[in-house]
Amino acid sequence: MTFLQGCILFIAAILGGTLNSVAGGGSFITLPSLIFTGVLPINANATSTVALWPGSVASIWAYRRELAKQRRSIVLLLSGTSLIDGVLGAELLLITSQ
Repeated sequence: MTFLQGCILFIAAILGGTLNSVAGGGSFITLPSLIFTGVLPINANATSTVALWPGSVASIWAYRRELAKQRRSIVLLLSGTSLIDGVLGAELLLITSQ
């Protein structure tokens, strides 16, 4: 990795993490940056997801009072959606090429 690629990824990480913790969608910045610097697409997807995870945890902590008020509806809605989308996403990653 060159110094320029490192700088690009550092800036993308800062911007993506900030965007993800405030409004979501940080992978719109991190994923293309990783692919642009030569990371294979499936590896870039996994790296982007893991890299943005701490921002998601931080935003959950920051909004914990608001989320507690809607706990039942959040659990019901997100449980099924997460399970279905997780299985479909895993299948797609396993059956598609780089």
